Amino acid sequence: MDWVKIPKEHHPLFLAALPNDPRVSTMKLFGGIGAAVNGNMFGALWAKSVMTRLSASDYRRAVDELGATPFDPMRRGKPRENAAVLPDNLIGETKELRVWLQRALDHAATLPAKNKAKNKAKNQAKNKATVKAKPSTPKARASSSTKARPAKRKAAKKKSARKSKR
Repeated sequence: MDWVKIPKEHHPLFLAALPNDPRVSTMKLFGGIGAAVNGNMFGALWAKSVMTRLSASDYRRAVDELGATPFDPMRRGKPRENAAVLPDNLIGETKELRVWLQRALDHAATLPAKNKAKNKAKNQAKNKATVKAKPSTPKARASSSTKARPAKRKAAKKKSARKSKR
């Protein structure tokens, strides 16, 4: 299946189906809209449908009863765990879509909250360690690589001196 652009007319349908919960946040996502709770995404527009992140029992129910398909965005045979793409016809059914998005919200709310500040600090510390290990600027790389050169030059001079004595 080829990549399908998310129709703009699906945006208001998705937003109308989102549960009315103050914890829900929305974001722009690859030409569509995603919804999250505590930093954990629970639903998003995908192609001509909606992707949901469900509990294991709701996932099986969505696949068995609705005909939902596993969410494998890169089509590599490695679907995301308990993430399902709901059937295309659900996008126009606000009440039914709201039921599934509420189930996804309920599941995502049980997951540990993602702390942006903590993750940002962790990434910055990781980046600093990488910078110390590898010089990032051309000038720094040049100066770090020239430190080893004098020893190499001395060794080369010694070799050439030995050859000339013979």
